[in-house]
Amino acid sequence: MTLSNRTTSIGDNAFNGDSSLADVVFSQGLSMTIGDGAFQDTGIKSLKLPTNVTSIGERAFTGCSALTSLQLSEGLKTIGKEAFTGCKNLTGQLVIPSTVTAINAGPYWDNTGAFENTSITEVLIKDGTNPIDLGCDTFKNCKSLKKVTLSNRIRNIKDQAFFNDGSLSTLLFKNGSYDVTIGSSAFDLCGITSLAFSNNVVSIGISAFNECKSLTSVTTGSRLKTIGDKAFLNCSALKSLSLNEGLTTIGTSAFRNCTKLTGKLTIPSTVTEIKGGKEWDADGAFQNTAITEVLIKDGNSSLTLGSNIFNGCKQLAKVTLPDRMKEIGAGCFQNDAALKTVTFKNGKNAITIGDNAFSATGITSLILSGNVTSMGYKAFYGCKSLKSVTLNEGLQTIGSGAFLDCVNLTGTLSIPSTVTTIKGGDYYWINNGAFQNTNIAGVEIKDGSSAITLGNCTFADCHNLRYANLSNRMSNIGGCAFANDNRLAWVRVKNSNYELTIGDYAFKEASYLKVITLPRITKISKSVFEGCKKLKDVYYSSSQSDYNKYVSVDSYNTPYTSATKHMNSAGPATMPSTKYTGWDTVNGKSYWYENDVKQGYNANNKSYRGKEIFDPDSNAWYWLDNVQGGAKAVSKDVYQESSGGKWVRYD
Repeated sequence: MTLSNRTTSIGDNAFNGDSSLADVVFSQGLSMTIGDGAFQDTGIKSLKLPTNVTSIGERAFTGCSALTSLQLSEGLKTIGKEAFTGCKNLTGQLVIPSTVTAINAGPYWDNTGAFENTSITEVLIKDGTNPIDLGCDTFKNCKSLKKVTLSNRIRNIKDQAFFNDGSLSTLLFKNGSYDVTIGSSAFDLCGITSLAFSNNVVSIGISAFNECKSLTSVTTGSRLKTIGDKAFLNCSALKSLSLNEGLTTIGTSAFRNCTKLTGKLTIPSTVTEIKGGKEWDADGAFQNTAITEVLIKDGNSSLTLGSNIFNGCKQLAKVTLPDRMKEIGAGCFQNDAALKTVTFKNGKNAITIGDNAFSATGITSLILSGNVTSMGYKAFYGCKSLKSVTLNEGLQTIGSGAFLDCVNLTGTLSIPSTVTTIKGGDYYWINNGAFQNTNIAGVEIKDGSSAITLGNCTFADCHNLRYANLSNRMSNIGGCAFANDNRLAWVRVKNSNYELTIGDYAFKEASYLKVITLPRITKISKSVFEGCKKLKDVYYSSSQSDYNKYVSVDSYNTPYTSATKHMNSAGPATMPSTKYTGWDTVNGKSYWYENDVKQGYNANNKSYRGKEIFDPDSNAWYWLDNVQGGAKAVSKDVYQESSGGKWVRYD
């Protein structure tokens, strides 16, 4: 069939369903439009449109399964949604003329892409002066498409425009004068191998390049501002990433599970937010990548790191935080076992450290910058390599479990004068003490003007803690705050205008505690000193009459009530020695120390058998067995060479 050069319009559904129509010749002539469904489901095999065709309507050639070749001409302006959808044998190179300004489609869920489910192998969009928008699903499910060249006039690449084009390996962007936005899932599940964005790409949408498992490198252009949520999620071959200055936002899961992304990651100075979701969601922007270092550049704009941003980056060893840091979200660096060095810089913003932000990392030393104001629940929980901590003046709140189980944290811990709250568990039997089960030897809380409260279990199970020099601003020592600190020799609470409350079981089983000094107004709760069998002296800052008036002592505090009270005293001139003599139990075995030296053990002398000692508290003799590393012998017969030799059983 040959159309006259006088034809100006082919009406809607004009030849719809005419399967016998195999050949159509369009004559050059008057300006022509092709209506909706005009040639739908016909038998057309080849199509060449002249320059006088200005628009192709919706579903104009839908379902033309015999169509194998298509040539569009300059002069065409719009292509309607579903125009060539389902032309499954349409193959070869598709050239989009420079005059086309829109390839239309409906919303992405309607599957209305103009060239969806065709077999084209290449798309070339010609340069020109007028912008062009690619509608939703335009080239969706084109399984044979290998190469796409986008022109200098691209403006919008809408949702799922190239979705599931698994053979698409080459994608070329050209610089142009229009801002380019890339829609959601635009290239999701494509086979692209490398990406170099043009300088006019300003935003990358949600899941835009999700599951592009052949993608190895990404370089962003100079004007990119936003990388959307899941933009490069599960791009498991991605090895290198270069981000541009000018970028402001990186979405949740943007590069999550890019397991081969390695080397140093530099975050530009213009980035103000790296988004995260809920703490319990695995959606960190760089979660589960192989990066080894993170450098976040200084700048003028404050920066917020959302939840789980670098969670599970098992090769991450070094992090440098900028002077513009504002918030480190929950779980931000959690489980980064290789992370040893974290550098905080002083800046203008108050910094908050979220729950579990650095828990289970390999940090060895921590020095907080002067503008850190709070750290959340279990912020550094389980950092077993952490040996020293320097807390900053300006810090106000330490969350419950903040340094729980940092078993190698040692030395004297200094709590700044600005700290007002060290949180604990909701109840004293819930083991979430901020410094519980650490190896610190001393605690000093600095004097100041604001009251401070120690939460439940704050320093519980600190078996190497020898003394606690508490400030003039103590208002509460929580339940079990120093429980089971069996080497704690003395505690000083300075006098102040604050009423001090000591919670239930606060010093339970602090069996080596000998001296405590108390302020004028003190409330001692139930069983505070249970098991404090060496407590002999209590020093009180005021008179006997004040003691009678301002001190209340609950029941089950026999060690306290039996101790000698010294009135009008800030404590002895010399506190008791903190060198420990007594038992210590480790992994179920008991060891005896004298002045901090383990007895009955000599690793360098194979003939050394052990030592017999006398414990005055139990009024009994014990054998310390060198074979067991100095541990107390239990149910064992030992030959003693003294007094002519004898066998002794130690039960």
